[in-house]
Amino acid sequence: MFAAEKQIAGRVRHRERGQSAVLVVVLLAIVGGIAAWLFAARARSEAEAREFARDAATRLAVDLDRKFFDRAIAPDRVAKYPPSYRDRVIDKLRGFGRPIAPVELEGSVSFTSHFFQPTATFRAHLRYPQMPANLYLTISRPRGWWQIDDMNISWEQAAPPEPPPAPAAAAPSPRR
Repeated sequence: MFAAEKQIAGRVRHRERGQSAVLVVVLLAIVGGIAAWLFAARARSEAEAREFARDAATRLAVDLDRKFFDRAIAPDRVAKYPPSYRDRVIDKLRGFGRPIAPVELEGSVSFTSHFFQPTATFRAHLRYPQMPANLYLTISRPRGWWQIDDMNISWEQAAPPEPPPAPAAAAPSPRR
């Protein structure tokens, strides 16, 4: 009788080891799935940030879309960028004319907790017929939609045209 009980206990232990191995595999699959989802969400957020920044630069500098500016500005920054400031920005961009090349964008995206609360800083290179300009944007997505936190424009003054060359002085005639 004692040998039969040992055999049954051995089978139970073998079954328990198999169940724990299955549990470990399931847990590893869940952790791996979560990690893959987090990295995919991070990459998607980076792509969305670049897309929003490019769209914002195009809509501000090329389309001169004041309504977009009003909607995209962060609610807590409305006091920093009142309507009069936004009007001056659009008027200044309108004064530059239409860019002669597509908007070139450079910048980076950072995350507060490696995966969540993305913020990004971008510089949009704008080439106008008279001069180059840069549109600096700081954007974030605190509530599920992208918004402009800070914005600035810089430009180089167009060089004054060079004066025409002075007429060549007549060569003195030789004396006779």
